Amino acid sequence: MTKDVLTVEDIAAVLKVSPGGLRNRISRGLDVPPSFRAGRRRLFLAASFDQWLLDQASVSDPYAVAA
Repeated sequence: MTKDVLTVEDIAAVLKVSPGGLRNRISRGLDVPPSFRAGRRRLFLAASFDQWLLDQASVSDPYAVAA
């Protein structure tokens, strides 16, 4: 079963950064996956995170071939 909602810790593990480092990037307004607040927790929709990863791959690879 896949998770529909990911936590800061989940995202940080995939991006190989510390949770604190990810929170810092969010607070500075740097390019991070779209997220929302639920109470005191910051959460990420898995589908939005997947799309963000794909977008990052296409932006960072100048040799990517468009489908």
